[in-house]
Amino acid sequence: IMANHHTFARALELFQELDPNMTLSQMQAFMYAVTHEGSTQREIETLLGRSNATASRVLKYWTEWEKYQVKPGHDFISIEVDPSDQRYRLVHIRPKGRMFLQKLKALLKGEQDGGSTG
Repeated sequence: IMANHHTFARALELFQELDPNMTLSQMQAFMYAVTHEGSTQREIETLLGRSNATASRVLKYWTEWEKYQVKPGHDFISIEVDPSDQRYRLVHIRPKGRMFLQKLKALLKGEQDGGSTG
């Protein structure tokens, strides 16, 4: 149980290194988006149990521009209009997001194998 607690705490630390004020909803949205490539904004809205506007804001946190090209985001995901149905927005992982996901996976694999990463 301690290894699981340590792994969870270390994973949270990786997120907190990006932004100490990051919310659980922001973490959940990222994890869903990168593990469900091509998912829709609506799916993430349902996962979070939030309104469309809130889910949109949470996802924008992870894009290139969090606020109307005024406040830079993390550039970990992109949100694009679904070409087959313009009512939907598709979420895709970007290279920076893929690199961060690999760090998380390495951490989890190292802990699972009994190693220590920190």
